[in-house]
Amino acid sequence: MERDVHCAKNETGFITTIPLSECKELTKPASVEPCSNSSCPPKWKIQAQSPCSVSCGGGLMQREVVCVQEELRSDKVVPNEDCDSTTQPRLTEPCNINPCPPSWTISEAGNCSAVCGHGVVEQKVICVQFHNGSFTRVDENQCTFAEKPANFVECVVDICPLGWDEAQEDSNTDSGTVPSLQTRLGVISKHVYVWSPMISKCSVTCGGGVAAVHYICLAFDTKEKVPEDHCIRTSKPERRLETCNTEMCPARWSFKRDTCSVTCGTGVIRRVLYCARVNGEKEEPVADEECQGLSPPEDHEPCILSPCPARWKTTESEKCSALCGVGIANRTVICIQLQNGLEIKVDESQCVAKEKPASLTPCVVNICRFSWYVTDWTKCSASCGNGVQTRQDFCVNWKTKQQVEPVFCRNFPKPITVQGCYVGPCATEMALQGTLTPGANYSVPAIEMDIQNERLQAVTALPATTTVSPTDFKTSDDTEHLERPYSGNSICGKLFHNASGILNLTSIYTRDCSFSVIRPLGEVITVKVLHSSLNCSQGEFLLFYERLMWRKTCERLLHLSLNSKTNALMIRQLQLAQGHGVVLQYGSKPATKKYHTDCDVQLFEMKGKIVSPVKSHSDMQVCRAFINVAPEHRIIIHVLIFNQVKGLNMSQSNSVLIRDVETQKTVIIHGNYIITWQSTGSRVEIEFHGNFSKEHIVFHAWYLAVSSKNRRT
Repeated sequence: MERDVHCAKNETGFITTIPLSECKELTKPASVEPCSNSSCPPKWKIQAQSPCSVSCGGGLMQREVVCVQEELRSDKVVPNEDCDSTTQPRLTEPCNINPCPPSWTISEAGNCSAVCGHGVVEQKVICVQFHNGSFTRVDENQCTFAEKPANFVECVVDICPLGWDEAQEDSNTDSGTVPSLQTRLGVISKHVYVWSPMISKCSVTCGGGVAAVHYICLAFDTKEKVPEDHCIRTSKPERRLETCNTEMCPARWSFKRDTCSVTCGTGVIRRVLYCARVNGEKEEPVADEECQGLSPPEDHEPCILSPCPARWKTTESEKCSALCGVGIANRTVICIQLQNGLEIKVDESQCVAKEKPASLTPCVVNICRFSWYVTDWTKCSASCGNGVQTRQDFCVNWKTKQQVEPVFCRNFPKPITVQGCYVGPCATEMALQGTLTPGANYSVPAIEMDIQNERLQAVTALPATTTVSPTDFKTSDDTEHLERPYSGNSICGKLFHNASGILNLTSIYTRDCSFSVIRPLGEVITVKVLHSSLNCSQGEFLLFYERLMWRKTCERLLHLSLNSKTNALMIRQLQLAQGHGVVLQYGSKPATKKYHTDCDVQLFEMKGKIVSPVKSHSDMQVCRAFINVAPEHRIIIHVLIFNQVKGLNMSQSNSVLIRDVETQKTVIIHGNYIITWQSTGSRVEIEFHGNFSKEHIVFHAWYLAVSSKNRRT
């Protein structure tokens, strides 16, 4: 609220205005002060409006309407919701409502008369007047002030369809309306360029195919190709595929190919013929009668693959070196290559030298009628400890059961006639058994064993692919009285440690025959059955067993192959009739999976010394000594163990464990001992726990293999 303020003086009740200078020492009151009247209500306000939308015929003006609140002589915009919506002014306002003068207008033109290039198009021309937002048709006389547009005008089609040139020639021969109109309108075709389609050859001659269509720029009059910049680039169509040759194909012979008859070199592919009709991309088989009269294609075709690698080929083996039983035969080994279906001999350098088969192959002739006969072993020459046993051998004709000259058995290994024996410890040995006094001096009796070295009978190793086909293994059935001598052969009860060999078990005379094959630690043994005449229905069988494997079999033994899991394999054959049995080929190779520790040792001699291992690893490591001797033997072990430091006892972590593999019975030795121990079978494992060298512990043991038949009960 405003008020006038001036300088005045009150004189006897009268107010008189005086100059402002006389009030300069006084505080001047404010000329404006607030008042408490209530504010005005919000109201609608038109802020701006647009020009009229048309110059005549009735248009609209757009208006901006806002809600405002008056504050101190100014308007403040507030939300529209604050104003009364019923009093809101209109947003548009009519303007220029006078009708427009009449004018000519052109309706939508029709299609161009040309297929390609220039032509004419008809357009509809009428007189109209615009009023109140719409056009109204009026009499043409009202449009006299303006020139009426032509009803026909020139047009150009710059994207030509397929076959447009033929269509143009046909249209030029007609005397229709369009050419006369062109002439009447004075249409001149100059500098007209069009996109003309070019189509490729159809992908098929029938059955529905596709052809590629692309466009080039042509001069319409001369139909000559010109640079693309003469045409309107934006209107150039994209390359596309058109269907073609959609008519159905006639039936014809077709075929499916088989694989090539060879994997290398030149071979033949067989064709499977059938009658079919092509329908689009599909082939529909039909009855063969629809192809009657048509010549079918060949039912095969050649195929040429990469040249075959050279390989080794063996010829028929020559005469066997043995008169009977297992022998060796020579054969020729050549390097060949398959060329055009023929085997051609080539230089040996083209074949892999490591794969060359041996020129010697095993052979089996009819079962021998002569063999060695042996008597029972004599009684051991010693009453205690170690001694010697002997026996006699004779050459026998098994058909006549009569003794003959030894020359008839010259092709067979001669049995051993002398072997060592052990009949138990003597009194001096028994006195040594018991607990030792630490630090005392002891003398250990030497174990002297005079055992004749036996030659292990086996044929030289041959390739695993060799096959033995004996012609006859039958002999006379009258052999019952010869059962006892069957144990005196060269395979049963033996241990073979050759790298490879051939073992003929058809000419043995022991019904239950066991033997072993052993190799150094780190190797495994491979076995292949070259021949089998076992009668499974009678209970005959072949058994393979070791520490980690056990397999008993009889059926389908021929060409059976197996690998051991360790370096020692035991084999047992049970035959109930003379002449029955198998021929085995064995070999060895490095093991793919480690089955022993680095401090393990393998012993397989008939006698030997056992020493505690010297460890280079953790004290927790367990070292083992494996003892494998020939089957039908047991192992006697003399053990001496004591501490070299007087007064220092052996710790519980240092111990020796001796296990009988056959029965799994175990003896654990702690402290100072002299002990004699014997197994029930031919396999023993000794485990050393702890570090003997660190504890100053001495372990010595001697072992001896003796025949199980000489064991005292």
